[in-house]
Amino acid sequence: MGRPHHAEPTSPAGTAVAQQAAVLASYARRLKRRGWRGLVWLNGAPEQARQQALALWQALDWSAPLWIGDGQQAPVAPSLPSRKARTRLGAEHQLVILDASGHQGLDPDALGALAGTVSAGGLLVLVTPATWGSQPDPDYARFADYPWQWEALSAHYLARLACQLGESNAVIHWPVGGALWLPALSKRQAAAAQWDDADCLTLDQASAVSALVKLKRRRPLVVTADRGRGKSAALGIACARLLQQSGDVELLLTAPRLSAVESVFSRVAALCPEAQHHGPAEVSLPNGSRLRFLPPDVLTEQIEQGTLGGSGSMLLVDEAAAIPASLLARWLAAFPRIAFATTVHGYEGSGRGFALRFRDILDRQAPQWRELTLQAPIRWSAGDPLEAVIQHLLLLDAPLPKGEPHQGERLPSMVISQAQLAERGALLEKLFGLLVQSHYRTTPSDLRQLLDGPGTSLRMVLGSDGA
Repeated sequence: MGRPHHAEPTSPAGTAVAQQAAVLASYARRLKRRGWRGLVWLNGAPEQARQQALALWQALDWSAPLWIGDGQQAPVAPSLPSRKARTRLGAEHQLVILDASGHQGLDPDALGALAGTVSAGGLLVLVTPATWGSQPDPDYARFADYPWQWEALSAHYLARLACQLGESNAVIHWPVGGALWLPALSKRQAAAAQWDDADCLTLDQASAVSALVKLKRRRPLVVTADRGRGKSAALGIACARLLQQSGDVELLLTAPRLSAVESVFSRVAALCPEAQHHGPAEVSLPNGSRLRFLPPDVLTEQIEQGTLGGSGSMLLVDEAAAIPASLLARWLAAFPRIAFATTVHGYEGSGRGFALRFRDILDRQAPQWRELTLQAPIRWSAGDPLEAVIQHLLLLDAPLPKGEPHQGERLPSMVISQAQLAERGALLEKLFGLLVQSHYRTTPSDLRQLLDGPGTSLRMVLGSDGA
């Protein structure tokens, strides 16, 4: 993808940049042998930084390279604005250049989304101004409500990102006019465990498929996974096998929206070439079996009318953490065989609080329920530097604060400013971890809102240890 607007630079400085780009392309090949990906931080004067990124773009015949940024400033065509980064979810790019140095600034949600599209051996290049973090960027205009002007807001969030990128030993540093610094690569990790399932890409995925196909009555299954672990594909593989193994089977599938289960239907289509498609939400097989998607409200209405549920019926719920627990409990009571799947954390938000909030209901209604976690990534290998850096930058893996129920006298509280919170990294992680745990739709932008949002006031209740 992409046609260069400009020729490769031929000045002495341009020659040095081209040589660095060639070294970086060679480094990407080493990453690929390990099944890993890398994050490149390219900071400096915007126009020179874009030319430097262009040199990397031209240094290798990258698979499906993608440039995200202002179309009028991008040196390749076509490019994609950051607001459309979500449209690339599910795609794979060996090179993604995210230009945050121009008129668009940095969209944290785009950064989180694009990281998941980089394939093994690929690079995500973050282009920023030389003074990045000293002031807000144009993307702050999205939450600068009247009467605030985005230029007058604080930039604690960007300052934190710049500091962590600068201190990270896992980030590739390539400043404009400076030396290229490459992280040392550790030895390849031990070979993954083997599994006997040609349709599955990891042992975790094969285990999930097996558990779904063998789902027992009154023994609900909860499948949790980070993004990129093949959770929805596992649902699709299981659906295909259930549809094929016997006739007159009806499988029901639900999720917050139909787009969340597109990969389920695509796997069924690939594994069941004999299937007939009745629109985007239903497929049937010649043996009489069928798979139907129903939105949560329609599903609940039909349960109440007595037209769904009961003996022999089966329901699969994807992205269950985004659905109210009251509905999940109603479905749990209606379907003898039921499985819930959800994302643990990632660009879409967090479902880490799902098991905690739903556990009591499961224990009460179906005490023999079981949980299965998909840990092995599908499109890259364990130990991937890019995934680790992005999770740390965006705090998507922020730990939940430990604490015991408190009884008796009131705990003290204190007001804390956004500047103070930004300076106390451990406290910020705890606070954001609590937010992530309690709300499914927590996104990377919420951390920026917390640190720099206008009109935001924070009061913290302190535990007995003062934390």
